[in-house]
Amino acid sequence: MTEPTGFGFNELHAEERGLLLGLSLQATGDAALSRLASSRRQACRNAWQALRALSRSDRAAVLAEWIVEARSPFPPGMERLHPSWLAEAIAREPTELWPALLCGLPGAQAVQPLLEFRWEPSEGSLRPSAPHLPHLPARFARPRQTLPRWSAAGEAGGLPTRQVRVGSAITPDGETWPPKSVAELQGCVFGRLAPLCAGPSGPLGAGLCRLGCDELLAEIARRGPALQQELCAEGDASLWAVAGRLPATLGRQWVKW
Repeated sequence: MTEPTGFGFNELHAEERGLLLGLSLQATGDAALSRLASSRRQACRNAWQALRALSRSDRAAVLAEWIVEARSPFPPGMERLHPSWLAEAIAREPTELWPALLCGLPGAQAVQPLLEFRWEPSEGSLRPSAPHLPHLPARFARPRQTLPRWSAAGEAGGLPTRQVRVGSAITPDGETWPPKSVAELQGCVFGRLAPLCAGPSGPLGAGLCRLGCDELLAEIARRGPALQQELCAEGDASLWAVAGRLPATLGRQWVKW
């Protein structure tokens, strides 16, 4: 995000950036900001004033980025999620849709290795398995049902396999997916992850979100259940933002996903 004046436009919620974008494009002034919740009203007014104070070229650059964000099928901030959340969302869909879902996906190279196929002998076809999630330390793990997976032995026995090519949206018939259809599909599948993608609502959540996954897991182990309670006190946004940085198997326990 362009920050030509040092103002923290990134600290705004995605919906707030969208509102300011609409006000700017329609040139209707800032009267609509009075309808916002009091906790966010002043931050948006400050952002509006900072936006209007920019030079014409700087303001155009900021608005251009907001337009790209508004048109994207992916929730803002999705690139900060642990890739296991994206793998789980994709694995729920038919394998024929996977290439389209991976096309242009932020972090697709990290997501693809988590996806696997399993053989369904009764149907004579491949079906998506539960994603191959990263190993969690024993203190975080809990029993969960697993699905049978394709194996090298199965391939040696003549069972068919498929590969999903990152960056290509090819239909089973070899045709290219229309870009509009890809965007609509991605919006439907990944839109539900939006609460996990939003930024934290306070300093505790912000500090935790700056940690790498291993460091975050270590901090959770060190501070115990009290950390989750502190995040709840800071606001739901912080709790969900931190959960999104965790492997999905653990993050779901935090937000009852």
